[in-house]
Amino acid sequence: MDTFERIFQDNQRLVFAIAYRMLGSASDAEDIVQDTFIQFNRIPIGDVRNPQALLATIATRTAIDRSRLAYRKREEYPGPWLPEPILTLQGNDPIERLEREEFVSQAFLLALDRLSPLDRAVFLLRDVFDFDYTEIASIVEKTAENCRKINERARIRVREDRSVDPPSPARKDQLLAKFLSACAGGNLDELVALLHEDAIFYSDGGGRVAAALNPIFGAISSAKLIFGLNSRYAREGVKVRARFANINGSEGYLLYLNGKLDTAMTLEFEGNRVRRIYSVRNPEKLSFLKSQISSRPIRFFFVNLWLNVRLLVANCK
Repeated sequence: MDTFERIFQDNQRLVFAIAYRMLGSASDAEDIVQDTFIQFNRIPIGDVRNPQALLATIATRTAIDRSRLAYRKREEYPGPWLPEPILTLQGNDPIERLEREEFVSQAFLLALDRLSPLDRAVFLLRDVFDFDYTEIASIVEKTAENCRKINERARIRVREDRSVDPPSPARKDQLLAKFLSACAGGNLDELVALLHEDAIFYSDGGGRVAAALNPIFGAISSAKLIFGLNSRYAREGVKVRARFANINGSEGYLLYLNGKLDTAMTLEFEGNRVRRIYSVRNPEKLSFLKSQISSRPIRFFFVNLWLNVRLLVANCK
């Protein structure tokens, strides 16, 4: 018979994965993991036929309830709301498969956020976590046929927001290096050329730090915003460093100002140009990411934006 400790070890990542995609918040997902296993532990192990199904049920229902509360808070959120960034893994483990770009990118999570909590739960359980409609019906307390119709509708909404024509991983590394080089090089035309003409720059400060209160549209406007920030850091003598990192399954970097983590930035590519930029500066949303950095080795390296850009570009070719 499985012990509680064994069940926890086998399923905690799955519970976190469900909760994180439902809420777009790693800190809230951690709370749901704790609450889910507390509720699960109240049930005698011998009475549980399928621990994973029961855990998914508790986590999903809790996340649906919290999603409804989160909507009310976001109505008063200052500026664009972005999901809480997480560092993601790259490997062949079945759960790591859920942590790759198509399942956890900022664009994907934002697309999910436009669904109702119920629609989001059904879509995730079916298309991401591979539950059958009978299981999903039991979890969300709807009929299997109703869940099928909900998912068909949700698929259309999510597909509309999917990135098209993404470059290869190797090409993405080159483009990211060129992007950093252009940001540090002071050549506006070079940076504009790397941005899609319909580029969008999202900046989430949460009202706690400076950030654009509205998305910035267009290559020129986005480039000018980046250059404006760089110029301000230079004038103020701020020491700026960046770390390459895989954030939410996408290429990006962590920006440090005077040694402190300030921004998690990810880029979404379309063809050979940057289509969307997601910049999270809200300190509360960087807490989980900081804990990840301190608890496990991360495959990234520091680059001084002002001195070592050429070396960076060379390393990524």
